[in-house]
Amino acid sequence: MVAKTADIMNTKNIGIGSDLCMNQPDEVVEWMRNGTWSKSKNYGEGSKNKPGFPKQPEWFRDARGFANIEKGLKKIGFSDTETNGILGNNWYNFYKLM
Repeated sequence: MVAKTADIMNTKNIGIGSDLCMNQPDEVVEWMRNGTWSKSKNYGEGSKNKPGFPKQPEWFRDARGFANIEKGLKKIGFSDTETNGILGNNWYNFYKLM
């Protein structure tokens, strides 16, 4: 998914955040998906009968999984600069300009 996004937007224009929502109640995910601007319920990956968080993949259970993303990006040919940008430096550079 990251590689496809990079093809569309360029590696300098994307960044992965670290806003994991571990151990949060379902009300938090509902608030994130719907906010105050939605007129209809958005269940994201879930459904009306199963509205909670989707199951995390085994390779990304918590923030330690960022190492797996780094390895995967490098494995498919992203440079160190591109990988570091996607994993945080692009955000830093964006805010540095503000």
